[in-house]
Amino acid sequence: MLNLCRQSVAFYVSLFNEGGLDLLLDRKRPPGREPSLTPEQQQELKQTILPRTSAELG
Repeated sequence: MLNLCRQSVAFYVSLFNEGGLDLLLDRKRPPGREPSLTPEQQQELKQTILPRTSAELG
């Protein structure tokens, strides 16, 4: 029903058994480039963009 292979399900069950729901839901980010904007700048950008339509933003 979920289109997951048996190994994936076994891995998720293993994570849950090891650390409960907290470990299962822990999302580690892959390594990569650091963001150009600080978290504060990202939040300000969201507040600027989200309430507007694409036409208003150009």
